[in-house]
Amino acid sequence: MPRRYIALSHRWGSPEHNTKFCTYKSNIEEFKLGINVSRLPKTFQNAVNVTRGLGLEYLWIDSLCIVQDDEDDWEAEAKLMGRVFSSAYCTIAASCASGSSDGFLKPRQERRTVVMQGPQGDEIFCVCEAIDDFYRDVDQGELNQRGWVLQERALSRRTIYFTETQSYWECGGGVRCETMTKMKKYVITSFLLLGTNCNTQAPASIYKNQPILFALRLGANLSPYPKAAKHRSLATPTSPMPPKNMSKGCESNSSKTSMSATLD
Repeated sequence: MPRRYIALSHRWGSPEHNTKFCTYKSNIEEFKLGINVSRLPKTFQNAVNVTRGLGLEYLWIDSLCIVQDDEDDWEAEAKLMGRVFSSAYCTIAASCASGSSDGFLKPRQERRTVVMQGPQGDEIFCVCEAIDDFYRDVDQGELNQRGWVLQERALSRRTIYFTETQSYWECGGGVRCETMTKMKKYVITSFLLLGTNCNTQAPASIYKNQPILFALRLGANLSPYPKAAKHRSLATPTSPMPPKNMSKGCESNSSKTSMSATLD
């Protein structure tokens, strides 16, 4: 039976302010033996804590599960990115982390609350400021401007977004807020239906189970990319481009990455 795992959607951040913790040809054998959690940058440590909190043992992080200086491994694994996120038990989106060293489990500002007594004197009512703003916190957040996130979000079955104010849950049934609010008539505007070669369940309530063939169209020799991808950026100016046949990864029977992390 396939093992359940969590996938991390995150920003690498500027190299001046963030630790670049990656798998390379020079350290892959060492990493296979184990990685002490204390060595990980803060965003990765937070992801480990959340994964353990959900009762799972496996966590997929792109910089660790893809050998960054191995062109063949990068080419092979990039084609499977669709499978990685569509097969994940859940995706953790580090929405409020500016980079790998920032972390996303941060102290929050206390909400202003007014406590009132009911007219009969036997009931207490609490009124707090409204903080539910999925459009601002997620749709327009910095993480969602990252080019790869367009694919990660579209294909994930369920995602937990950790923002500055609260966490949000997104799945085929819509969006729920940590404040127990269910977002009204939520519509995803960032995804493009292109064909029928990729079988995914996300987001079922919006696309009525229509299969999605996903393409970022970032290559210069491809036709003009969709509006959703047009305004997104790569992590760095030298970030690798997705292979032309990247969408074929959706049809692959293998969801293995070159390296898996076990949370012992």
